[in-house]
Amino acid sequence: MRYEAYVKDWLDTNPDLMSYDYYPFLTSGMDEKVHYQTLEFLREQCAVYGKDLWVYIQSVAYDTFHIAKPTEHEMRFHVYSSLAYGAKGYIYFTYETPHTNGETAFHNGLLLPDGTRNDTFQYAAAINREVLKLGPALLNLTLDQVYHTGSLPPATRELTPQSGIELAEGGGNAEQSPPLIISLFTAENGDKFVMIVSKQLLEQQDARLRFLAKPGFIREWSNEDGKEWHQQKEVGVLSEADYDKETGVLSVSLRPGEGKLYRMEG
Repeated sequence: MRYEAYVKDWLDTNPDLMSYDYYPFLTSGMDEKVHYQTLEFLREQCAVYGKDLWVYIQSVAYDTFHIAKPTEHEMRFHVYSSLAYGAKGYIYFTYETPHTNGETAFHNGLLLPDGTRNDTFQYAAAINREVLKLGPALLNLTLDQVYHTGSLPPATRELTPQSGIELAEGGGNAEQSPPLIISLFTAENGDKFVMIVSKQLLEQQDARLRFLAKPGFIREWSNEDGKEWHQQKEVGVLSEADYDKETGVLSVSLRPGEGKLYRMEG
């Protein structure tokens, strides 16, 4: 049975949600092809069936399948790239390092075999604190489309002016373009949001995006602190972004693998 048919057969059983795992960070490097192909296919199918998508986040090394221990930047990217494809929840694999009867195929989970916390535990805790601020907003959003800049792995769509957004600089050459995922969302009340994720996993990335409709305001839904918007609950601060409404240009600074969420107004 083909994978596509297998997924559709499962969704035909009317599950509560669709959860899947694929671990893209290998000892040979990141497997972009399968990561994006799977996210794109599953987000489309979950939209058709009206089901939430959940993702397992790589947090262990598994020598049998050449799965590497992820860095903090890689873990952050795995989470934010999944959220950019509409995921509504995530789970870490593994939380505890599996006991393998003396074998060492699994190692370096969030909790080590003796119960102590690995450094990846702190990575996960920091990422979770960020996403907790964004969660109430993201749960209220429906994904409309996902675009990429920079190199284009299989099953990805290039950002074009037809999306309503273009790179303010560096857009004429994919090799010179900042590597980003740019996702467009609509809230239940009709508000428009954009999530921007850095595919650069080694260093901070700065980018400038031009919004062709020149909205009156663009506000960042901060993943750091504060409160605003969602049923008056303390979740994240909705603050002024670095946005020039005269030119429609939004300036963004992203840590390696980080994503930021913005609301467009007016």
